[in-house]
This record gives sequence, structure tokens and C-alpha cells, in this order.
Amino acid sequence: MDPKQARQLARTRKCSCAVCFYCDVKVEGRHEHDHFPVPRVAGGRDVVPACLDCHDLKDRILFNSWPVGACLAAIQGLVESLPVMDNLTAREDLTGWAVSQREFTDAEILRNWTDLPSLSRVLYGKVRLIQEERHHRAGRKYAGPSALASFLRSPAIG
Repeated sequence: MDPKQARQLARTRKCSCAVCFYCDVKVEGRHEHDHFPVPRVAGGRDVVPACLDCHDLKDRILFNSWPVGACLAAIQGLVESLPVMDNLTAREDLTGWAVSQREFTDAEILRNWTDLPSLSRVLYGKVRLIQEERHHRAGRKYAGPSALASFLRSPAIG
């Protein structure tokens, strides 16, 4: 088979993806199959459909290059999804809470996935990607309480 034939077959292959995993927008035509929650570089095999915008924000655009309003909205959506008391407002209090809650895991975030705003989902995907890659490069399996806890401790939001 030559490259032209392969390309034509690839174009006619039907994909069963319906909506973007991150923003719930219908994916028509070109989209990505994003490795989530574990990136391919860390051995991930599970993929989810992602529109080009969400995939670019997650994988190709650095968080500190996001528009400030998008950063704030994404962080706010994640923080508001946490089961915290109303009096936790300072970053240190929130970070301490997230780190101390051993039962608060990435699985908890995924259980509440549909309640998260789109930008928060993309940000969480980005944070999880970073954590998985760090641990993979260090030769360790990622097993922290939550990728979000690590993000809250990071200087990225300080």
C-alpha cells in the first residue's frame, strides 16, 4: 500500500467520538485522541476525544501563557469543586487542606468531572499530565493524594 492509499483509507475510517471530553462540544471532523489520565510518555493507553482548542490548551500552550481570565476561571472552578468549608479562603489554608486530605484523590475529581467547568477540566488534565510525567521521569509510579494538591502548592498560582 502506498502513502496515498493509506491516507485515503484513514480519511474514510469512521470515528465514534461524539463530544470533547473536556468541553462537551460536539467533535465534528478533525479532533484529537488525547491520552488521559496518564499521558502516552508515561505509559498511558486510555484516550479520550478532545477538540483542537482543548487539546492545544492542555498539551501545547503553557499555563502561564493562558489569558489571565482563563487561568482564574479554571482555578476557581477547580477550587469550588473541592469539599471545603466556607472559611477556607487563604491559599495556604486551601493548600494545607488539599495536602492533608489523603482520601481526596484524583478519583474524587474524576467522579465529579461533569460538574467541573470546561476550563477547569482542561487545567486538571494539564496538571495531571505534569504530575504523571514528573513521576515517570523519576522512575516512580504516580500515587499522590491529588495532582491538584501539588498544583496548589506550586508557584504557578502563588
